[in-house]
Amino acid sequence: MKHLIRIYRLVQGRQPRYALWLCSAAVIGGVAPLLNILVPKYIVDELLGLPRVEVLGDWVLIYALGNLMVALILSFLDVRLLQGAELLHSELKMRLAEKSAGLTLAQMEEKSTLDLLEGSRFAMDSAYSLQQEMKRAGTSLVSFLGVSLIVVGYSPLLYLFLLGLAFLIAPILKSLRRLEEDSNQRSIPEDRAYTYCAHLAENFRYGKDLRLYQGVALVKNYAKEIMDRILRINHHYFTRQGSLLGLSATLLEGQSVLSAWILGRRMLEKALPVGSFVMLFGACRQMGRSLQDLMVSGNQIRICNLLFEPLCRFLDLAEQQAQMERPVDEEAATKALAAARRGHVDVRLENLSFTYPTDPRPVLENLSLRIPQGKRTALVGTNGAGKSTLVKLLCRLYEPSGGRILLNGVDVRDIPLADYQRIVAPAFQDFRLFPIRIDENITALPFSKQSPEILKTLRGIEMRMGLRELIEGLPLAEATYLSQEIDDQGILLSGGQGQKLILGRTLFQDRALLIMDEPTAALDPQSEEEIFQTMLDVSAQQTSLFISHRLSSTRYADHILVLDQGQLLEEGTHQELMRRSGLYRTLYQTQAKPYWALTETHQT
Repeated sequence: MKHLIRIYRLVQGRQPRYALWLCSAAVIGGVAPLLNILVPKYIVDELLGLPRVEVLGDWVLIYALGNLMVALILSFLDVRLLQGAELLHSELKMRLAEKSAGLTLAQMEEKSTLDLLEGSRFAMDSAYSLQQEMKRAGTSLVSFLGVSLIVVGYSPLLYLFLLGLAFLIAPILKSLRRLEEDSNQRSIPEDRAYTYCAHLAENFRYGKDLRLYQGVALVKNYAKEIMDRILRINHHYFTRQGSLLGLSATLLEGQSVLSAWILGRRMLEKALPVGSFVMLFGACRQMGRSLQDLMVSGNQIRICNLLFEPLCRFLDLAEQQAQMERPVDEEAATKALAAARRGHVDVRLENLSFTYPTDPRPVLENLSLRIPQGKRTALVGTNGAGKSTLVKLLCRLYEPSGGRILLNGVDVRDIPLADYQRIVAPAFQDFRLFPIRIDENITALPFSKQSPEILKTLRGIEMRMGLRELIEGLPLAEATYLSQEIDDQGILLSGGQGQKLILGRTLFQDRALLIMDEPTAALDPQSEEEIFQTMLDVSAQQTSLFISHRLSSTRYADHILVLDQGQLLEEGTHQELMRRSGLYRTLYQTQAKPYWALTETHQT
């Protein structure tokens, strides 16, 4: 039960009175059946004896008010316990988010990590059922102990006899637990797949493809196949479960029949008053039910413990992001960072190799190159050459499999990760905008922390990126949210507008090393030219690296690196590379041919 103990400590930390409320609910819920067993005895005794109206009225009042008070108190406690379950659910969700953010991209791409994450999400939904089962187990235990005292007080022999009959249910409940565990193990992957199909249909990003390429029918077909498998699993589960529960109910009712026969004979022999018969028969029935509920709850709690195992294992994953911090050479790191903050950024790669954890083939292999200080360097190559991977390594989102990256002569692994990443300003081709305000997207600061100087800088960047006219045309200007996930008045930007905003974010950070991975891929030719001129002005005398498949833009670079199959094939200026018969010249001429042909046609 170590996983449940850990989960309990989480909710206890957020709601210190949770244990008190849970125990109170268990005790009061367990006492309630005793009230309904004991009080009717005295009511029956009064009715069959010399009726004393005042005494009878008192017992009826005790019975009614007792049940009313129990119902009110339990309602209050149930609300408190529900709050505890919701707090636990939100706490677990936050813990998962924090843990996910603390893992490296390499870790998050591993199948084992993804499986644990999916299992964790499934376990979170068990927070509510866990609370109910814990309350049910406590209630059953209190009730069982109470009725046991009643039955033992009358006949210890009868108590042992009934207890033995009740334990005949134990093997059935054990089979039920195994059945539940087997069903959960088989259902979880199918449930995940079906949920994915549902989310796919709800995600507007897939809307065009789903509608134009018969994707709806395709997804529905997959969903139907998955649901058929789920139904087969559920058919086996519910059929078997129904048989076991039926057998359990038969044994329980058999226990009640035997109790009624034994007690009935004693009553007919005048050895047991009618009131005592009512009390003892109710106690015997409640004893069987409480013991069965206790066993069932115990089974469910053990199942919850198993469900929370992947969540605990996910939270216990070693955060390799923290392990990316090697023992720091403080003096060397300080000098390298100080030079970078002054604008001196010289980056060297020495025998750099990298392999993704999900693919055994190396993407980069013994790559050595230099990104010179104060130069605008272009990185070009065919698809799959390793360009975007190199950018991720330069940002230290991954660690190299071999070799090293040097910043101003210092291995970047000897520089604190957070400090290093604060000198890098990347703009990725697969960028993501946050569903928050436009100004917060660019500044990466909450609106409450944006000073007048920051707002002045922000508007200057909006002007340079050609976003000012768009923003001024919005009713809320920079306060407009992107998407309607948080605000109903939010908007969706086009791909080109989003790319301009991302470039604006890169410029706002004003960091020493600019890295742009396909920064103008979604822009029209005119906007591309304007943005490139802006980027050239901004990056003048600044170390920068940009990747672009449009080689017409690389002619602006001071230095060009050509990658092919993870290795440096050639390097030089545009003019130098065009004088050679290498890959760069081939790629450039391939892109230029359609324009040359068009020019010749117009001249003719």
